[in-house]
Amino acid sequence: MGGLTGLEALRQLYLAPALNISGIYGGYTGEGGKTVIPAEAGMKVDIRLVPGQEPEDVLKALRSYLAEEGFGDIELRVLSSYPAGFTRPDEPVVVASARAAERVYGVPPALLPLSAGSGPMYLFTGLLGVPMTGAGVGYYGSRTHAPKENIRKPDLLAGMKHVALTLLTFAAL
Repeated sequence: MGGLTGLEALRQLYLAPALNISGIYGGYTGEGGKTVIPAEAGMKVDIRLVPGQEPEDVLKALRSYLAEEGFGDIELRVLSSYPAGFTRPDEPVVVASARAAERVYGVPPALLPLSAGSGPMYLFTGLLGVPMTGAGVGYYGSRTHAPKENIRKPDLLAGMKHVALTLLTFAAL
C-alpha cells in the first residue's frame, strides 16, 4: 500500500481520508470506431472522510486545488455527502458486539476504528449522539461488491446469531 507496511499501512487504511475514482467516461462509445477528440469527459469520484473533516470544506479545497492547477472550469456535482461517523471502542454497544462476536465465532474480533466503506453513520453518531457499531459477514470467496457476490448460508446464520446476541448482551450491561 504505497510502500507502507505494518502499523503505518493500517493507519493509512483506517485513519486517513481516501479519494477513489470509480469510473471514467468520455468520447465515442458506439458501434465501430471514430477518430475524434472528445468534447468532454467525466468521472465519478467518492471521497471517504475521517472524523474532523466536513464535506463542504473538502469540496471547497478540491475546487481550489483544481483552479490552482488550471482546471477551474471543471464542473463538480455532489450527489451526496455527510461527515464521517465514529464511535469510541469502549462504548457499551461496541463492548457488547465484541463479546457476542467472540461467543459466536470462537475468537476475539478485530475492532476497526473506521470503515473503508461509507454510509450515513454520522446521522446517528453525530446528529443524534447515539453510538453505533457495525459487523459484516462473509468469507474471502464471497466476491464482495463484485459480480456474482455471494454469502454462504452458515456465514449468514452466524451473522444473524451475532446480531441477536449483541442485542441480548447490550441489554444485560
